Amino acid sequence: MGLGSWEKKGFLFIFPLRLFMERILPKDLEAKMEKSPEIGWSFLVRRSIMKKLEEIAFMEFFTSESEITEEEAIKLGKELDKKLAKWYE
Repeated sequence: MGLGSWEKKGFLFIFPLRLFMERILPKDLEAKMEKSPEIGWSFLVRRSIMKKLEEIAFMEFFTSESEITEEEAIKLGKELDKKLAKWYE
């Protein structure tokens, strides 16, 4: 992938890293990244985005046929947190 082009990878358009850095990243962070050119920043950004999209897809699949309400799920989550905290005391 060239830095000046878009590529379609399945359903995700990979954003060119240089454009991403210029538009989104703060200048101080960009400067720090440029001090380590041996790091595959483009790869790390793509991997991070893909990981987050996979998590979202899993949660959508996991909850798509759920019969409990969001309020019930929050209540169950809080109960589980309490039990786990007690377990690890």
